[in-house]
Amino acid sequence: MYTESGTLLLSQLLHEGPIIGLKCRSYEPPRFAGVSEQTEELTVLYKKALVTIDGFSLFQALRACRSHAARAAATGSEVLQSPPLAYKKWGLNNQDQISDQISCGTYTPNPFDRMSTASLLGGCDANIKSSPPAISVHVTTGDSPYVGFYHAVEGSVQPMLSDVAYAVAHKLKSKLLSAASGWLGFGKTADSNAGTENKKKIEPATSLGLRCGLPDKRRLGESIALSPNSKLAAVTDSFGRVMLIDLFKGQAIRMWKGHRDAQVGWVQVDEGSSHGQTLPPKRAMFLVIYAPRRGILEVWLSEQGPRVAVFSVDKNCQLMCPSYTMIGLNNTNYRGVTDQVIQCCLIDPQGLVHSIEIPFHLALSDTSNKKARDLHLLKKVRIIMKNNIQNPEAMLEELKIVINEMKSASVQQQVVEKVLQNKRLSLETRVAIVDYVLSKYHQQVEEQDIEKRMLRNYCCTQKKLIQAFKTICETKTTCTQTSEPQALQTLLNLTESEVTHLTNQLEIYDKVLPLPCVTFKDEFSLDVSEFLACFQHEEHTKGSDVSHVKLKASLTETEKSNLGFFLFERCLNGSGDCEELCKLLPEIGISPDSAIEMLANAWLNEKQCLYDFTKSEVLIYLVKHITHGKDMSEIIVPHNSISPWWQKIRDVCSRSLCTARALIMSVICRTVTIEMTAAFNKTMDGEEDMELSDWEAVSMDVEQWNLTIKRLEDLLVFNAVVSSKMPGRTTSDVSPLSVSSIVEGGIGILSEVLARWTCQNEVPLHVFLPSHQSDYNESQNTEFSEEKEKDSVSHISGLLEKLRHRFPYSLDPDILLSNCSWEYAVLWSRDIEVVENLSKAIYYLGLIQNGILTHGIAMMIYDMFISKKFMAAAALLQKVGKAPKERICRKELEMSDHTASKFLSVVCQFLQIMMEANCEANDIPVHQFEDSWQDAKGSTSLVELALNQKMSNYLLLQHHWTLSTVMFATMRFNMKSIKPMTLYDTKSRNAFFKDLHSHPYFENKMEDLKIIQEREKFLTRVLDHSLHGLHGSVQSADPGDVHTWTSRLSTLSDALHMDSDMLQQHHACALYSYGKDQLASEVSSSVVDHTVLGYRLLTIVGQRLSHYVLHGAAKASSQKVSKLPPDVSKWLRNKDSNELHVADVDLDKTSHLLEQVINMLPEGHAEYKIAIALVDLIQNFK
Repeated sequence: MYTESGTLLLSQLLHEGPIIGLKCRSYEPPRFAGVSEQTEELTVLYKKALVTIDGFSLFQALRACRSHAARAAATGSEVLQSPPLAYKKWGLNNQDQISDQISCGTYTPNPFDRMSTASLLGGCDANIKSSPPAISVHVTTGDSPYVGFYHAVEGSVQPMLSDVAYAVAHKLKSKLLSAASGWLGFGKTADSNAGTENKKKIEPATSLGLRCGLPDKRRLGESIALSPNSKLAAVTDSFGRVMLIDLFKGQAIRMWKGHRDAQVGWVQVDEGSSHGQTLPPKRAMFLVIYAPRRGILEVWLSEQGPRVAVFSVDKNCQLMCPSYTMIGLNNTNYRGVTDQVIQCCLIDPQGLVHSIEIPFHLALSDTSNKKARDLHLLKKVRIIMKNNIQNPEAMLEELKIVINEMKSASVQQQVVEKVLQNKRLSLETRVAIVDYVLSKYHQQVEEQDIEKRMLRNYCCTQKKLIQAFKTICETKTTCTQTSEPQALQTLLNLTESEVTHLTNQLEIYDKVLPLPCVTFKDEFSLDVSEFLACFQHEEHTKGSDVSHVKLKASLTETEKSNLGFFLFERCLNGSGDCEELCKLLPEIGISPDSAIEMLANAWLNEKQCLYDFTKSEVLIYLVKHITHGKDMSEIIVPHNSISPWWQKIRDVCSRSLCTARALIMSVICRTVTIEMTAAFNKTMDGEEDMELSDWEAVSMDVEQWNLTIKRLEDLLVFNAVVSSKMPGRTTSDVSPLSVSSIVEGGIGILSEVLARWTCQNEVPLHVFLPSHQSDYNESQNTEFSEEKEKDSVSHISGLLEKLRHRFPYSLDPDILLSNCSWEYAVLWSRDIEVVENLSKAIYYLGLIQNGILTHGIAMMIYDMFISKKFMAAAALLQKVGKAPKERICRKELEMSDHTASKFLSVVCQFLQIMMEANCEANDIPVHQFEDSWQDAKGSTSLVELALNQKMSNYLLLQHHWTLSTVMFATMRFNMKSIKPMTLYDTKSRNAFFKDLHSHPYFENKMEDLKIIQEREKFLTRVLDHSLHGLHGSVQSADPGDVHTWTSRLSTLSDALHMDSDMLQQHHACALYSYGKDQLASEVSSSVVDHTVLGYRLLTIVGQRLSHYVLHGAAKASSQKVSKLPPDVSKWLRNKDSNELHVADVDLDKTSHLLEQVINMLPEGHAEYKIAIALVDLIQNFK
């Protein structure tokens, strides 16, 4: 076996002799329960032997060989010999000549056949096994017998005694002949004997007895083709016959004559599965016969049916019927693999491939079957509607002719359905087809069968729906609508103050909603086919000829919304007749429940979010009329119960994002509820009892409406805020909320959404935070210059003030700051190059007043966003041993080196805030909720998650802070030869990046002198780098940055338990080296060990004087040197003034420094005399 490029994959000698044919069978899953699956198999036919190779194992072997060959080609190594294949070899010795064979797969005999065979062979007392073995069936064709059946029992097969005797005799004969040839001096030479011995061993074939056959001495079988279901086979012979064989019965069941040199193939066709069908679809087998001498191609029903098609073709074609698909399949990976593309095809001499496709209905019966003929005509209907779309009159006439030719009423109904569903046809054409079918079955109703009655009722239903569609589209009204306050008071049964309050609440939307966009006239229109698709025709019941229609139960929410908008949009806009529509709804099968739901969806349409009081009168009329059509027992309930009718409407309003319209509908429904309840009570109790009673009836439904209205008013302000945009901001992905989203998601969703809006719009802190905390935002205060911008910001501030008044607990300042900090951290995680977002998160984190809340939010931010990047940065610095460049930073950290430095700076600030929060002992804040939102239950809020965080380990926090400071210093000053982990011992290293609430054992106080020296060296290097900016003029220095780093290094020294006096000494000496004597004097005053400092400062004095004496003009220098005592001259010559950053310092400063040195050094010090001598020297120089 070779690859496409000719590379040898596998080679094995299975049998000596020419190969007659190869056939393959692919995997076939069981079609029904109890039927065994058909495994993959490759069969090789020899003259007297048959070799079967398991397909799955062959696939695995070929894949392994292909991988090895590709690997060998890539590396240039030799291809190893493939391992031998596992196969079965059968000897077919009971047939004189074999031309072709098929493998029928494995099956288990049924009990009846086994008992029948046992009775014939052993009599009535014969016994059979309880569990029959599986049998592999192989069928051959050739001569004597014409067709042979071989059954191989699965498993090991014991050889027959005759086969054993034959093998022994053959072996003995070969030995004797070999010995005799050696005695007589002729025969094979030694070399030939060696070649025979080296010849590969071939496994002998296991003899397989002939189970049964079809004997015909004169007939020679030429080829055999297996059907796809492995039950039938077609055999061609030398007499020009094609014989159909039943493989399970071993019988010839059909024969076709006159087909010399015929080629046969099979086509399996499945019936189209109907909706809801659970059983597998029906299958039909068609036999394809190509007779080259006659030049025809015939298609026959396999067992009993007629010839269904015949084609004239070329006499030199080739019929191909591949009975296999992809190899390597089994019961696990079979699903998802497409079936074979072509079952049977004809290749003509020009190289064209003609696929043979057969429709299933040809297998139903002969040509007199009326349903099969009607199905042919149904295909013609599609062609007529497609070709005559521009000529509706001709199309209508052709459709009428086709309907007349159809005999089946069910197929005629399919034609009507296709016409009604075609969106390209006009409404008049559809109505004409429905009227034509109705006219055919209008008379003699009693004599019609059930299918014709169902068709007539279906057409009546569709005509009624079409008429309703036309009525809705054409109705007009002249009703007037008003929005005067007095009319609204009467209409909504509200007081003047309530109407004013409601109007003011709705006017909040005026400045925040965008201008109405341009909409096309037919944007919300519904086509008649879509309208009809929303309804279903009820099945005909016995004794009833009345058509019924109702809404489909499977309608989606979008389809219901579109239908509701189509029904009520014209009425709500003032162009439809409400009374006519309300009469029409029950006639087309729309129940009050569906009608009120669609009315609510149409009113609360998202594209019509603007409030409009002018439509209140129409809405009240529709709500009242639809409600009166409902059973009063579901509307009027006891006072302590909730009406399911009104609860459904409240749920729709609660789910709506159009808060203003939902508020209007809630007020209207509350008004209708009060009126209907009062009318019902008046009817039940009588007018006299009602006049005597001064008490106002309070029901549970009215209270629920009041609660819903209060929630919608609160949400109206909130959605107005999140729909606003700060000046300069154009985009925001914050969506408004509904009442249901808050009730189901929890009250914490308010602060989360508001914080997201704040971060995306970059709202200044003083705008959304209470006035007593506005001073925290001095660094971020934004000035708005234009009057329009100031008005916009002022309006947003007013909305936020109203919002805080409505949600005093849920929008507490600490809660808002916590969510803002989290949102900025989320923004940074999406784009880590913008470290400013993480810096803002830390800034807002530091503004939180409650320490426990600060600690919890910090723990969550660290675990979610910071820890992994922090750990990666530490590993990178430890790996490269210096400040990494941009390329490796982007590879390892996905950020630039400049961004990495900023990130480490923010981490230092973050850990500092965490340590401060860890030390604070605030009380745990108690969550309170607003009275109208007490039942809001949802997922745990961010604040609740923060308060549930475990308390961190302060020492571990400090430990991480020291590492972050070391890393930040390395990146900030671009230091080299620095590996942060060398400043810590093994236990301290292992403590890094553990959970911050854990308590690993480590010690910052080091006793290892090497580590102590490394720490001292690092601190002094960082201090030198930080003071490097002081070189040159005072204006070039950054005193703030220098002070920050000296303070930070002092804190780091204490955290590492280092001697801070050493750092102070180095700091003072460095400042004197830069010539900053005044700053150095302040630092040196805090040094404890004056002796060491005095000695180091004396060296600086000597370096300054050395520069003054030895590096001036030659004549002046010689004069100065001549005045020096010998010991002082020698001492000054040993001092290198180049070690000073600023050597040219005024003598007065040097004199003052020398006075401090003399005060620091004790009189017995070795350098004290030199210091005294330098005093006299400076006086002489002056």
